[in-house]
Amino acid sequence: MGKSWLACALGHKACRENISVLYTRIPRLFADLAIAHGDARYARLLRSIARVKLLILDDWRPEALTSNQARDMLEIAEDRYDNGSLVTTSQVPIDRLA
Repeated sequence: MGKSWLACALGHKACRENISVLYTRIPRLFADLAIAHGDARYARLLRSIARVKLLILDDWRPEALTSNQARDMLEIAEDRYDNGSLVTTSQVPIDRLA
């Protein structure tokens, strides 16, 4: 479908405009956040994510989030409010959108 390609194209354009960009896949982000919870780097990781002007989260899965993952996503989204943009790609099947 080209979801990831399009998200990356937006990121490349932002970089050419001197806008800070962070691209990460959702499974990797959740793994990094889980590790950061365990070794006291959580606040520092959230600050580094919040500093970028464009955050691209690729490959959102249709599975339900755990309570920790939901809390982490809420923190990330709240940090972006009025401070930066968020692009998310998803692989939710069409029949689950209705």
